[in-house]
Amino acid sequence: MTSTTRSPTQHLLRVLRAASFRASDEADLQRAMAKLLDESGISYQREKIIGMDKASRIDFWLPDPRGGIGLELKVGQPAKNIYRQLLRYADHGCISELVLASTSHTALRLPTEALGKPLHSIQLRAWC
Repeated sequence: MTSTTRSPTQHLLRVLRAASFRASDEADLQRAMAKLLDESGISYQREKIIGMDKASRIDFWLPDPRGGIGLELKVGQPAKNIYRQLLRYADHGCISELVLASTSHTALRLPTEALGKPLHSIQLRAWC
């Protein structure tokens, strides 16, 4: 990979950092995120079930040659609860990297790995 080539995760993070969202709840944020991903030409599956139970349903799954990028959106939830959920997602082979996009700064205090897989946290610019 050359210095000018971005990984799919780097591209996603760049798109998220440049965006602003109007969302009053997580459902609004998911709709706005789907629109942003579509407009940015980023392929995804929405609410992909990644395990045997329906509890392992990640908001967005982006194909990646290494497995897949899991993008989880959160609006104002405690970091401890979020991390537990991300650990569950990280335990699946179809996830090679995780991105948490949250409206809260508390999510930025999460570790940078989940079960040895990279975990990127970003605080979104969002308003109601």
